[in-house]
Amino acid sequence: MAPRIESAHWPFHGRSPWLLTVAMFGVAGFLSVAAVAAVVAIVIDDPAPAARDECVVATIASGEEAPAERLRALAGADYWVEADHDLLLCSRGGALAVGELGAAASAAGALAVAGFSGVAPERLAFLKVTPDLHAEELGRVLARGGRWVVVELTSGLPPAPLDKVRVGPALFPFEPNRVLARRWSQRQHGVGEALTDPQIAAMLDEIDRDRWFADVSTLAAWNRWTRGSQVLSARDWLVAQFAALDGVSVTTADFWVPPNSYPGAWAYNVIATLPGTVRPDEWYVVGGHYDSTSNDPSVAAPGADDNASGCAGTLELARLFAAHPPDATILFICFSGEEQGLYGSEDYVADLVAAGDLAKVQGAYVLDMIAFTASVQLDCILETESFAQPWLDHFADAAADFTTLGIVMEYGVCCSDHAPFLWQSSPAVLAIEADYPSNPNYHTMNDLPGYLSPLLAEQILRMGGGALLRLAGSTAIFVDGFESAATLRWSFTAP
Repeated sequence: MAPRIESAHWPFHGRSPWLLTVAMFGVAGFLSVAAVAAVVAIVIDDPAPAARDECVVATIASGEEAPAERLRALAGADYWVEADHDLLLCSRGGALAVGELGAAASAAGALAVAGFSGVAPERLAFLKVTPDLHAEELGRVLARGGRWVVVELTSGLPPAPLDKVRVGPALFPFEPNRVLARRWSQRQHGVGEALTDPQIAAMLDEIDRDRWFADVSTLAAWNRWTRGSQVLSARDWLVAQFAALDGVSVTTADFWVPPNSYPGAWAYNVIATLPGTVRPDEWYVVGGHYDSTSNDPSVAAPGADDNASGCAGTLELARLFAAHPPDATILFICFSGEEQGLYGSEDYVADLVAAGDLAKVQGAYVLDMIAFTASVQLDCILETESFAQPWLDHFADAAADFTTLGIVMEYGVCCSDHAPFLWQSSPAVLAIEADYPSNPNYHTMNDLPGYLSPLLAEQILRMGGGALLRLAGSTAIFVDGFESAATLRWSFTAP
């Protein structure tokens, strides 16, 4: 996960219509101190501020669409934002007082209501938080869900919180009537039993969390900082691991990470290809970056969770599919240069575009930080853009059928290797631990394997493996007792 950007490069290029772009400062998505200061100044120093709004946050039940729909249509609520359990409802210009709006929300089915008076709409912003920053340092928090926070920025922010925005999260412009995060519901899934294939479940049992943990430990023993030398040892080890799998061919692709306060460096993606046995021109991508960073990466950057966990997960899924050759082609990619600004994935997608191969990619499943949990409840965020909802649904369905995961769906791309695919309108989803904002070891030299949950990683890999076994198929899967690999068609027509 790459909120700490070492250079002015950010491969955004205006591809997400609502992601804050600050081209004049040479940075987009993640903001420099100067850029954030300028944005905040523009937002909060309006000489003619708008009239204040009255807002409430209604607590809604997980995945219950009917109450949420009633609340979004509430008379007197001029705009709303949904962030998982929190549904922000606001009355422009205080046409309805907080008490009136809250009473109406309660009558419409809100489980609880909290009021916020005198909200300045011109100061509202979306913030994607990390452990580097408490959102309260930037202003009044109105709603939160997943990694998203709706914040009313404080006028005249001091430099310290702005500096934390530079090294941590992303600040986005406020947009009313938007779903930022939504809890996935088993009721939405509905036909889970019909979609569950015991043959796939048996294959998923081959995922070995002990082997995954051993791979994480191997990777974390190297300082995988993109600009260092040990990352090359990790690259070579990954090449050897993928090359040992039946049917898999491995290449590396180099790209340049330019200098800043550190020297420039050549970096390398590791690309393992498992050709499809039936549909070789239909491609699926599984990926996770293998580079790491820390508070002092020139000294040590073990990066066990970020992101040895996702890279080792990519390798483990490659082992699964090498044992059960897919009908469609699957590319397993460990990207580098992610922590400096998605250099590796941006380079890979650019190569696909240049070769005319992007249309072959049916979708990407990106694993980034998949093994930290702060509770016994194992939750995972699936992040994409709204146009890729059908792609996300495959993984949410598989989570219900093959795991015990709780799923939070997030919209608005940020900060990992799924982004370059989505910027090219190619479906992609990021799988990331839901408790990531509370990980105390994030981007530190203390990001070590002992703090990880192999069980959470196993569950996220089962989700991805289950979805991809349905999508990419396997000649080992006999459907309804017949020797047919048309698992995707069967899945959608099962009684």
